[in-house]
This record gives sequence, C-alpha cells and structure tokens, in this order.
Amino acid sequence: GIVAGFLLRVIVGAAAFAGPIVPAQGVSPSPGTAAAWRELGAARYREALASFRRLQETESGITPEARVGEAIALLNLQPVTASNRADARAICAAVAAGEPEDPWTAHARFFLGRIAEIHTVPTDFAGAMAHYRWVMDRQPGSELGQIAFVKYATLQLTEPGTDDGELRRRYE
Repeated sequence: GIVAGFLLRVIVGAAAFAGPIVPAQGVSPSPGTAAAWRELGAARYREALASFRRLQETESGITPEARVGEAIALLNLQPVTASNRADARAICAAVAAGEPEDPWTAHARFFLGRIAEIHTVPTDFAGAMAHYRWVMDRQPGSELGQIAFVKYATLQLTEPGTDDGELRRRYE
C-alpha cells in the first residue's frame, strides 16, 4: 500500500540521485556490449563483470566502454573489497586519460568522482569535486554533465570544515 509505494519512491529516488549505472543518454553501447549493460542494470554484477571481461578478450583491443563497464561492475560487486575498489579506480584512471571529447573518458572521470565521493573513507571531497567539475566543464549540456553538476553542487554545500561565510557564498 502506501508504505510500499513510499519506499519504492525513496529507493528509486536514491538510485537516481546516486547517478547512472548504465551509460548516460547520448552514449550508445556498442552492439557487443548490450547484454553486459543489461546485466549491470539488472544488478547481476558478477555476470556483468564476466561479460565485460569476456568482451575484452574477444574484441580487437580493449575498448574504453568495456573497461568502464568492468569498473562499474567491480564497484558494485559484493562483498565490497579494497582490491575491487583499487582495480576500479585504476581502470577509470586509465580510461580517463583518453581523449577529452570521448564520452567514455567523461564516464571514467565521472566514476572517479563517484569513487572519491562514495567509495573512499573519509570522502575525498576535493578529488570528487575536481572530477565532477571536469565532466561539467567539458560536457555541460549532456545528461552526465548535468548529473555531475548536481553532485558537484551537493558536495560544495556539504563539505565539512567550510566556514559559515564560505557556505553562504556557495549557497548564493
């Protein structure tokens, strides 16, 4: 009833706020990766990880898309391990070194921001904001750029140790 509906809205809202698990609009998965992205979107992280890794073995060269998918699967795989986080960070850093106009470079940067924000304890506010800012500056009109903007603003307003005057300036 009402409680179940409320909980569903909270869960869906939290997932939407958390950011994309699948590629943002405007970035089409390659035909060979569609099944792996569906597995990832359905929270079948082990299967998605295996699929993305298989794609890397069979395709000519390792695509940035398959690498980003692998990193996302590693970040969501249970149980959470420091090794998986470190591997995901390394994968995203390698892809993020690509051409700035490549949408997968932006996706890798976005997930480096997510790793700094959510998967690092304590949160690396400066690192997360730098990655989100990079995406915002290079793809301001894209869905990913808009999500990065919201995440950047949220971090700006919740960064610990910010004095009242600076916080007021940020709100304005």
